Amino acid sequence: MSREFQEHLFESFTREETSTVSGIQGTGLGMAINVSHMVQEIAMELLSNAGFSVSLADDGDVAVETLRTAAPDQFDLVLMDIQMPKLDGYSATRQIRTLDSAIAKVLG
Repeated sequence: MSREFQEHLFESFTREETSTVSGIQGTGLGMAINVSHMVQEIAMELLSNAGFSVSLADDGDVAVETLRTAAPDQFDLVLMDIQMPKLDGYSATRQIRTLDSAIAKVLG
């Protein structure tokens, strides 16, 4: 991020580069990563309080590998974020659907 743009960092709907340049949709607000982690923590807390056992994968490639090596009935549900750094949720879901596992059959 350029020094010139830093003074506009928290102005709503302001981006240094447009989505046509970066290929990433969104408002461009500088706190997006922190908000994502906060939402993640809230979701985990709500699911845990409802009696679910929760596992977390911070990226799509980790999710794919976790499900690839999981016991047959280890997971009943996958909640996927579509905007992850290394492997986005769409790509991760496509890969998970090709796995020979119970959850892959549900997603397929």
